Amino acid sequence: MIEVTKLNGENIIVNADHIESVEAQPDTALVLGNGKRIVIRNEVSDVVRKVIEYQRAIRMAPGPRVNTDPK
Repeated sequence: MIEVTKLNGENIIVNADHIESVEAQPDTALVLGNGKRIVIRNEVSDVVRKVIEYQRAIRMAPGPRVNTDPK
């Protein structure tokens, strides 16, 4: 999940996995997998950085512990 700011100043949380593309025309718009567009104040580079940080955090998170003790 990443936090972005809509044009009206409202902060929202978006599931980064649902972002299909990020457009700049001239405002930045997130295009989600369901076709919905969210116009935001954030720069494209800011969104890309946040998505990369999110993906890194997910990959670095410890997974479930599996008991390999055959007792």
